[in-house]
Amino acid sequence: MQIYRKLLINFFVLTMGRVWKRVIHMLKVRSCFRNWLLLLIAGWMLVLPAGQLEAAPQKVDIRVEPGWKGEYKGEFVPVRIQLSASGNVSGEVSVELPNQKWSQQKPVAYPLEKVELPAGSTKEITLIVPNQLARPDAVIVFKSGQVLMGSQIMGGKRLGNNDLTIGILSDDPQSAAPFHKAVGSGTKNKSIHTYPLNAKEIPSQGRALSGFDVLIINRLASESLTPAQIRAIHLWVSQGGKLLIGGGNQASASVRGLESLLPVELTGKTVSVSDLSSLSLWATPPQGPLTISQSKLKEGSRLLAAGGGEVLLAQRDLGQGKIYYAGYDLATESLIDWPGNEKLWGQEVLFVGLGQNHPQGRIGGAFEDLWGLKTALNQMPHFRLPSISTLIVVFALYLLLVGPVIYWIFARMKKHEWNWLAVPVIGILTAMGLFLYGNHLRGNAVLVHNIGIVHADDHGGASIHGATAMVSQEADDYVLQAADGFLWPLELESFSPKADGGHGVSFQNGASIQYKNVPQWSKRDAYVEQVAQIGGELTGTITRQNHQLIGEVKNGTRLKLKQVQVMMGSRALLIGDLAPGAVKRFTAPDSMNWQTRLRPEQMGLKDRELELYRQFLFNPALMPVSNLDVIGWTEEPLLHVRVKGRKINESNLYLVKGIMRMEADASGKLMLPFGVIPSRVIESTDRIYGDGYTETIAMENSGTITFEYALDSYRFAQIDRLDVQSAGRTEEIYDWKSGEWKPVSAMNPKSPSSYLSPDHRVRIRIQIQAHQMSGKPMIAVEGRVKK
Repeated sequence: MQIYRKLLINFFVLTMGRVWKRVIHMLKVRSCFRNWLLLLIAGWMLVLPAGQLEAAPQKVDIRVEPGWKGEYKGEFVPVRIQLSASGNVSGEVSVELPNQKWSQQKPVAYPLEKVELPAGSTKEITLIVPNQLARPDAVIVFKSGQVLMGSQIMGGKRLGNNDLTIGILSDDPQSAAPFHKAVGSGTKNKSIHTYPLNAKEIPSQGRALSGFDVLIINRLASESLTPAQIRAIHLWVSQGGKLLIGGGNQASASVRGLESLLPVELTGKTVSVSDLSSLSLWATPPQGPLTISQSKLKEGSRLLAAGGGEVLLAQRDLGQGKIYYAGYDLATESLIDWPGNEKLWGQEVLFVGLGQNHPQGRIGGAFEDLWGLKTALNQMPHFRLPSISTLIVVFALYLLLVGPVIYWIFARMKKHEWNWLAVPVIGILTAMGLFLYGNHLRGNAVLVHNIGIVHADDHGGASIHGATAMVSQEADDYVLQAADGFLWPLELESFSPKADGGHGVSFQNGASIQYKNVPQWSKRDAYVEQVAQIGGELTGTITRQNHQLIGEVKNGTRLKLKQVQVMMGSRALLIGDLAPGAVKRFTAPDSMNWQTRLRPEQMGLKDRELELYRQFLFNPALMPVSNLDVIGWTEEPLLHVRVKGRKINESNLYLVKGIMRMEADASGKLMLPFGVIPSRVIESTDRIYGDGYTETIAMENSGTITFEYALDSYRFAQIDRLDVQSAGRTEEIYDWKSGEWKPVSAMNPKSPSSYLSPDHRVRIRIQIQAHQMSGKPMIAVEGRVKK
């Protein structure tokens, strides 16, 4: 036994010794190989040109100013960034949230700008940052590929709903003085922020101005606004902004480029006006004379005050916003301390309805029902699929050919073995034919589908709020571009765990969206805003004659309109197609129910038109909806978008919003029944919402809602009666003479003068409970119009 044990031990020792020798030998070989490899690498690096060696990352110095003086609010925030570096650097500037790299929720879309920085240079750019990313702890980053070259905390201060913001574009900071005093005592618990601006600070995107409640332009002689900035202001006003432009000696320079937006037409002359008695509506008139810029009131504009036959104050509507013009210099010394500033600017004009609670959620521009908008985009008339009948015929012929026909032919030729070749060949040829047929239908162009809502003004311009869909041809990267206007990816959520990479949005040289790694035949949607010239408006009038309604509709635009319809309460009247400049007349019974509105399904609309009309009703913030209205449809190209480096095949559909008015009869008498005069919410204590179909409204918490009714467009010379339809709740009407709210039940309908503003506005305030659907107040008016 001991002998076997010794033999086993000797065998183990001998074996382990051989293994150890082999290991030592391998280590020596590998060490030698490693040494030779290091020598080769070192030699290769010595002979390489210096330019091929990777240099250490060049640090980029970043300075950031978010919003205005570091304060910001609104749907989008302009962030001005100054970049500098000592060496040549190229890369991309963007914004990231802290811990975004490890977060489960990533932004679906984000601002991204490409930058080239020559050695020793400094460059300034502006990022248009969405509200969801505009946070003090957000980080502005500069990356070259995947290498971080520099970063800086965004910082600043986010403002709330009780903060009112005023941008003042002027060469003289004293232009702000009247408004500091006016809003300080006339806006209750609001906090006022004013920001002096120069022309270079005005963004070229209307959405970037969303942080301003009011924009004032006065004494601006040193600089002019660019066309892109003017279009941005146009879109901002149409979305609810308030623009005030001052006149005086420097009026022609201040309004350069903005002439089409003004409610007046300037003559280029200045005059001295001593009669300022019309300003007594707000306070004791200031001492005259006052130097004003001479002007003429444009059609459709509203005269607020005049003196000596000259325009002192005028106003016009543009979409949901307003434009005011003061014929005098706003910083005139005699007006800076005028007590009337408080009531004029703080209580009645500029700051009415500002600072309301609005949601800050997903970004759909002027649209809220994104599901419906995407449904409309999916219905592409130029997306052609193979005909089912054609496929059935081809399949039947294929079966007939590979079955009895081929068998019979080869049987007569006594070549049955050829079937083994013929059948697969015919199958391949059939498949190739079907592929070529499908490719012919699809074409080689990227499909683009544009839809939108057009709101024209009375000066030939129009703001277009819409969306576009792009269908890719092959798997690749795509860039959607617009030479002007606004673009943003249209997604149901702003953050998603699937948004790895997201979509970069640039606003240099227009607007563009980068869609990366798009699969073949995939759709990408985007929200679009642009300004267009369409030549005029779609308008209509209705007059009562012999117990019936006589009306006419005129297409004052350059567009070919289809399916023009007049909505009259619970009835819709089809006018038909209207060529540019065409007029059609119609009659209807004088027994309309004006207090209700047709549902979309009752309008006789289908597919895209139905979904787009729903968007029109669901988004009263886009434009006012009335129970007396006119709409039309056009397929002419209005939104101008393209896909970089690719041919496109586009289809267009737009809802054109018109204006219908009731006019006086032959005797000059005008009666406006309940439901005809549209209301506008100017103030609420919490966020409001409605169903879009009926004249009902609700609020998230108990409180009050204030409505305003504008009667100026009817040009009443005298109003004899004002009735308010009561709904059995707490309702008050504003007394303009006493400046107090009074119960509606206490008013005398036959003595309405104290309830009418100088420019014929009526205000009603209701009190409702949280989430209680309540009918909007309705008013009826009788009077005589100016001849």
